[in-house]
Amino acid sequence: MRARKTTLAAEEAEILVAVLAKGDAAHLPIRNWRAPNPGSVYTARRRFRAVGIPWESGGVDACERQRLSRALAALKRAKLVGVHRVRGSRYPSVKLTDVGDQRARALCGLPGPSFGWATVHRVAELTKPPGKARLLTDVWLSEAALCNAPAAVGYPVGTELSLVESLALPAIVRGWLAVGSDIAGRASYAVTRAGRRVLDARPPDNDDVALAAVDRQARAAYRESLLAELDRLATAAAECSREIGSCPLPVSVDGLALLGVWTPDTA
Repeated sequence: MRARKTTLAAEEAEILVAVLAKGDAAHLPIRNWRAPNPGSVYTARRRFRAVGIPWESGGVDACERQRLSRALAALKRAKLVGVHRVRGSRYPSVKLTDVGDQRARALCGLPGPSFGWATVHRVAELTKPPGKARLLTDVWLSEAALCNAPAAVGYPVGTELSLVESLALPAIVRGWLAVGSDIAGRASYAVTRAGRRVLDARPPDNDDVALAAVDRQARAAYRESLLAELDRLATAAAECSREIGSCPLPVSVDGLALLGVWTPDTA
């Protein structure tokens, strides 16, 4: 049996990290509800589920573009990415496989799918299953509750919220958790139908954490790409001017009935 490849060339790691960052940017809670951000995020999430992230090599010359194309092909052969050709687009779309996502997060020193799985369990413990849910708060759990922040202290600060996001992201991109937010940018999480199905499964394997040493350059590149994509989503012209995006959660959710527009699998 052929041994699994345990090291990545620099170009391969570069692609993995960039694709991871762009996918994560589309799945972070919406903190800014000014147009075009909600519509752009909604479009990016739908595309991600279908085919992944549009990929342009960004090479400065033909030689570099060819080298990056070969690296992408190598990642596809290693089953770390899927590559999709989209009609009408000059560039292919790339999506990390579950193994590729796990490998990229390990490379950047980010929580992997086992942490996402644990977050799904925590949200499920603090909410109600579909048959018993009647109110929004039966299904949607505030990020503050996941921070374990005492109410007297006030709303959690950025560092605490970033930690919750990083723990939840592996579950969100796999469709196990839905994330919503109100117009003030306060996020809540809910378990999806797919998430319910993994509750009784064994936790994902974390073998790739041992295979990939955390790379500081990869972590910095991830952060840079993440911020650039967030800025693009917030400022670039919307692909469809009529797309307004998903519906924000109400600012005050106490006592509100759970309606179809706010169910986890439509968020």
